[in-house]
Amino acid sequence: YDNACTNGANYYDGTYNYCCTTPSPGGLGDITGAPLFVNESGGNFQLQSNSPCINAGDNAYVTTTVDFADNPRIINGTVDMGACEFQPLTVTIVADANVAAGYPLQLQAIIGNGMATSSFWYFGDGTTTTNQLSVQHIWSSPGTYIVTLTVSNNIATQTTTAYIAINVMGP
Repeated sequence: YDNACTNGANYYDGTYNYCCTTPSPGGLGDITGAPLFVNESGGNFQLQSNSPCINAGDNAYVTTTVDFADNPRIINGTVDMGACEFQPLTVTIVADANVAAGYPLQLQAIIGNGMATSSFWYFGDGTTTTNQLSVQHIWSSPGTYIVTLTVSNNIATQTTTAYIAINVMGP
């Protein structure tokens, strides 16, 4: 995509299938929409989460098990167009599920496939905190609280959420 030629189309005469380029070579599965790279001018050709190239390739053309960035070449069943497979941002909360009221509990976010640029914790008791991947929280009353953690990566326009139920026991 964004290749240039001094005279005519930006591709050599022939058949090109499952390509993202403009003008279209006219092959099977070709698309002309912008691929939506994370940072093309900075050399980051990973795909943003809203790229039309995600799951738009043909697995028959795959010749390696990893992409240009050494990530798995096929995710969610169908290869992406381009050199880098889209890596969905994932998050998991790690914590003991039981704690006594009035005692601190350590909660840790585990980020997979990328880097979170922002985070928002909701502890189920009306309190929140932001932009921390490791937090301590104290619940004052017994009960079951659903902790929610939402992380975002504004580089690749991704947001994902994880949940954990915490049982707060009374005296």
